[in-house]
Amino acid sequence: MFAAALAFASCSTDVEKPQLAAPAGDNYPAPVLENFADIIVNSDNSTENVSFVCNKVDFGLSLPVRYQLYLTKDGQEVHVATAYTNVITLIKSDINGTAMNSFGASANTEVELGAYVIAYAGESQIRTEKSNTVTFNVTTYRAALRTWFVCGVYNGWDAGSAPAIWETTGGSNIYAGMYHLTEDADNTPGYSGFKVLPDRAWGGDLGYDAFPSHSANIESSNDGNLLLPAGIWRLSVNIGASSIDAVKVGRFYLAGSWSSDGWSSDFIELVYDPSTNVWTSAAPLSGDTDFKVCYTDESGNITWLGDTGTTADNMPEGRTDAIELGEGNNLKAPAGSHYVVVYTDRTPYLVAYE
Repeated sequence: MFAAALAFASCSTDVEKPQLAAPAGDNYPAPVLENFADIIVNSDNSTENVSFVCNKVDFGLSLPVRYQLYLTKDGQEVHVATAYTNVITLIKSDINGTAMNSFGASANTEVELGAYVIAYAGESQIRTEKSNTVTFNVTTYRAALRTWFVCGVYNGWDAGSAPAIWETTGGSNIYAGMYHLTEDADNTPGYSGFKVLPDRAWGGDLGYDAFPSHSANIESSNDGNLLLPAGIWRLSVNIGASSIDAVKVGRFYLAGSWSSDGWSSDFIELVYDPSTNVWTSAAPLSGDTDFKVCYTDESGNITWLGDTGTTADNMPEGRTDAIELGEGNNLKAPAGSHYVVVYTDRTPYLVAYE
C-alpha cells in the first residue's frame, strides 16, 4: 500500500500543464497569404463576397486560431476583419469603404491596396509575424449609407423598434451614434445592457463575445450582452474589425442667445426618446433665436455643433429640412415657436424642427 501511495503521489506531481510549442527563436513563423485579384466595386456587385486565403497556422495545441486581416496603402494600415478560419471573407463594399474612407481614395477611381494577415493563438496576444503583403487594385464607387441597430434595456429590448446606428460614410462598415442608455436596476444595477443587430429582428445579433476589441469600460453581462454604466454614450462599431468603442458624454443640450451669461447658463436639456430615435429640446425656441447644440465629456469639455450650411443627404424619412451639424455658424430657429430635434444615430449629426 505504501508503494502504491508513492506511485500515486508521483503521478499527481509530474503532470505538466499544456504549453504552446515554441519553435526556435522568439516568434512563430508568418503565414503565407495567397495573391488576390483586382476588383471593381459598383452598385450591382457591392454585396458580393471576396476571400483572402492564407495557409493554416498551428500553435501546437488544439485551440482556435484567430486570423486578423489588414489593408494598407502608402504606410497606413487598417484592421478590417477577424476570422477563425484561414479563409477571411469580406464583402466588396467593405473594401471599397476602406479605400475611400480610411485611405482617402475618390469615387470611381482605381487605387492600389496591400493586404497582410497576422495569426493569434485563441484570444491571447501570442501571435505570428506578419504575413507577406499582397497588392491588388480596387476600382471604387460612392456607396449608399447602411444601418445596423442598437437594441437594449433603453428601448425595452424591442428588436422591431430598435434605434438605428448609421454608417459614418458609405461602405466604411463603421457605424456611430449617441444614445442614452438607461439602467437595468433589476438585473444589472447601475448598468445598461445592449446588443448590435444587423436588422430589426433577433438573429445575427452581436453581443460581448462578438467584439474581441472593445473599450475598457464595456463589460459583459451573465448572458453575454454588452454592458455600459447607465448614461449618455457615443458608440462606434466597426463590424469588419469586430471592435466597439464607447465614449461617455456628460450633458447634451442647447446653448444660445437667451442665456444671461454669454451662452454659459440657462442651458436647454435635450431628451432622448428611443421610440423615435431622436433628441428633442425640453422647451421650444422662438423664431430667429441664435443657438448651438452642445455636449460635454466627463471632464466638462464642451463640443459645439453649429450650422454647416449643408442639407443632409441621409435625411430621416419624410424630412426635407434636416441640416448637418459640425463646425459652423450659429443655428437660427425658423419663425414661430419650435422644438429642436437632433438626430445622433448618424455622422454628422442632423438638426431639424417641429
